[in-house]
Amino acid sequence: MSNALHEFLRTRYSAYPIMLGTSRVKPGALLETRWRWGWPWDTNPEFIFEDPYSWDVLGEAASAYSSSIVEANLIQASIDESVTLGGSASLPQYGLSFAAALASKYKGTIKVTGLHAKVFDNSMAPYWLMQKLLGLRNKDTGLWNLVNDDFLVAESYHVSSLTAEFKQGFDGSIKGALEKSGYKIEAGLEIKWLSDSSFELVGTSAVPIAVRGLKV
Repeated sequence: MSNALHEFLRTRYSAYPIMLGTSRVKPGALLETRWRWGWPWDTNPEFIFEDPYSWDVLGEAASAYSSSIVEANLIQASIDESVTLGGSASLPQYGLSFAAALASKYKGTIKVTGLHAKVFDNSMAPYWLMQKLLGLRNKDTGLWNLVNDDFLVAESYHVSSLTAEFKQGFDGSIKGALEKSGYKIEAGLEIKWLSDSSFELVGTSAVPIAVRGLKV
């Protein structure tokens, strides 16, 4: 993630970038986390892998903790990110992956023009979950050890539209390279080629680019 997009999400929404590349991360997810203390009075968590959903740990119904994408776009213009694609590198947080490695490296710019939050349908849900998770400390040592120091996701942030433009690689254009590699886009997304070197990706990715939440 670019510094600009990172700073926007961190400053405006107290959200942290996440690069796990999975659609399983959503409000109510528990993330195994390595906490790195910063200065002043800040933390910089590194998300390692997923634990079970919080409601599964608590033995409760998932339907009680439903979540939905908020329609309002969180950005008014665009936020630019410099990227380099090459080898097996892909962009799962944008809904784009490659079936085979790229033979050349392609430097370019991604302009994110749509960003949406996914939140609990009931705004009190994260606080209810946190209270119940903390209650495990005195009720079930095994489960408490599982969730202690985890990150409870309260909101996730998803890219909904972007444009990307890449310079020529020694193996030709980015369009030819992606078609040769057998690129895949996430279900529900649409890629529109503007030229051999640029494309637009439209649709809200199920894979979050950042999360906001609470430390258990």
